[in-house]
Amino acid sequence: MSRKAILTQNAKMKMTMEQHPDILLYCMSMPAKDTCPFKGDCELGCYADSGCQAWKTTKQAYQENLDMYHEGVFFDKLDQELTKIERKAAKEGKEVYIRLHDSGDFFSFRYMCDWFLFMEDHPTVHFYAYTKSIPFMEKAREKGIIPKNFTYVYSCGGSRDDLIEPRIHRHAIVVDFESDIPEGYVNGSHDDFPASQPDTKGIALVFHGHGKRFNTIIPE
Repeated sequence: MSRKAILTQNAKMKMTMEQHPDILLYCMSMPAKDTCPFKGDCELGCYADSGCQAWKTTKQAYQENLDMYHEGVFFDKLDQELTKIERKAAKEGKEVYIRLHDSGDFFSFRYMCDWFLFMEDHPTVHFYAYTKSIPFMEKAREKGIIPKNFTYVYSCGGSRDDLIEPRIHRHAIVVDFESDIPEGYVNGSHDDFPASQPDTKGIALVFHGHGKRFNTIIPE
């Protein structure tokens, strides 16, 4: 494999750490669309098809992550990387945050459960994710298997928005411009930290993909 590391830091991660100097923040990605079983209108303007995420080397790296998972070596390599980061954080007196799927999503319930087992092996690390794989997450919630150190946000714009209850579920919407952000929603476009905080109910993200612009509709 040519991939040097599974856990990386993009511009937004670095910007977030500047605003929250007491944390170390990394992200993990999978191939966009191919690992998004409940994609919907978001496919028309997928941000993972633009910028550096559209680079051939980036897409290859994400594909290697997926290949490693199917080969059964992904979590072993990830464990080695994260353990080093935990040691670094301990020396610096910081907390570790890991965002799952800056690109991609939970592509199967089995894959989601494998992540939950991994999270339980790293109880001091804060994991979080935006996800459109709502049926899988609701199944996990009903079974009571979601780890305490994992926070998730339902991302509107997928094929199962009908399962999102805004007054109950943490959720995120996409807007064209910052001026379109509804009252009561936190702007998560320049700071990823709100997504990791359970008390942040509604998050708005300004569209920065390609192609057709769209505002996701808040489910009623």
